[in-house]
Amino acid sequence: MPGRAGPRSLGPKLRAGRAACATAAAAALIGLGLVGNRTSASMAQAPTATPTPSAPLCDFHFDKTASPGVVLLGETVTVTLTVLATCRSNQPLHVVLVLDGSGSMAGEPSQTMKAAATRLIELLDLAYQPDRRIGVVQFNSAATRLCELTNDPQRAKGCVRHVAANGGSAIDTGIREGMEVLIRGRSATSARELMMLFSDGGNNAGCPPVLAAANQVKGMGVLLATVCVGTGCDVACVRQAATSPRYYSAVQSASGLSGVFDQVLDQVLDVGVRKLTVVDKLAEGIRYVPNSARPDTVELSPAGDQLTWQTVNVPKEGVTYTFRAEPRLAGSRPISMRATGEHVDRLGRKGSFDFPMPHVTVLMPSHLMTPVPAPPTPTHTPLPPTPTGGPPSATPTATAMPKTLWLPKLDRS
Repeated sequence: MPGRAGPRSLGPKLRAGRAACATAAAAALIGLGLVGNRTSASMAQAPTATPTPSAPLCDFHFDKTASPGVVLLGETVTVTLTVLATCRSNQPLHVVLVLDGSGSMAGEPSQTMKAAATRLIELLDLAYQPDRRIGVVQFNSAATRLCELTNDPQRAKGCVRHVAANGGSAIDTGIREGMEVLIRGRSATSARELMMLFSDGGNNAGCPPVLAAANQVKGMGVLLATVCVGTGCDVACVRQAATSPRYYSAVQSASGLSGVFDQVLDQVLDVGVRKLTVVDKLAEGIRYVPNSARPDTVELSPAGDQLTWQTVNVPKEGVTYTFRAEPRLAGSRPISMRATGEHVDRLGRKGSFDFPMPHVTVLMPSHLMTPVPAPPTPTHTPLPPTPTGGPPSATPTATAMPKTLWLPKLDRS
């Protein structure tokens, strides 16, 4: 049955410890369509077992944001939805390592290869995964079975330590012996199967026997991943032996093997989501801004209130969807009525999750008044200072100057 995951914020994509790495590695093998317990390439795909409720289908990190969180009516916000996923499987997993034990590997190259193989055993987390098994085969002038499929990590590491470094190079015998290990470990329970081949040189008998053995293995539904070490490796042959060029890796020297398993896990064992559908139904009062969605392959509903994206083969770094929206009503309101994701993993299993619902606060624009000039302030003429300690004195008035007054003369004679 589909599972539903609760909302979680997008976090950095880091391996969280040995158990998480091993789980992702095993899940990736399933995602690549590895098939065990087949006797010919023409046989039909074995039905996928229904996962138990305790086994999560996919671990999703997802988030939804709206920015800015406060806008004025008429402004727009940018809505961002992010999804990152790692899918898991609870099906059995069988791995066989086919390691180069020829004389050219003597010394540091052999020790580095063994360290890388030991690291893979640790990543598989066998102690906590009873349905996972690993076998070890070495080849030089002939092939030697060092370990049958085992769930004991210490036994597997011990077998790796016994890989030799002498003799010639019969790569084809190593491939065939590795296939025998897988066949002997098969049971009534269908298991996914992987063979990992390491070589630093060419095959003593030439490339045709190598390709014949590789084609037989691939024809039985086993994924064959190959690693070519150093300049003496027969690159063309080892690359062609792999299931496809995608499952071929090369390092210039043995020192580069320290990171080869990371490369193999990323390119061969990595898991992704085959199909992801994201639907965002806008809330009432929220308008989608035309042509703003990214990726622009979005499907818009006739009413323009629902966006749908479909992504095939979701990349391991995740996906991001964005669009702009315009709130048409004031107040605090959600951007969407709902936003959901539905996914199908590479085994056809389905699941879904709900995005968180961010809110945005919409404010009414302020009403700006036209400023009216204030009347001029009257100019104040200050009075002369008043002497301290008494009433104000009267302002002195200037005395008028006397003027001559002419009167008429009187004659009394």
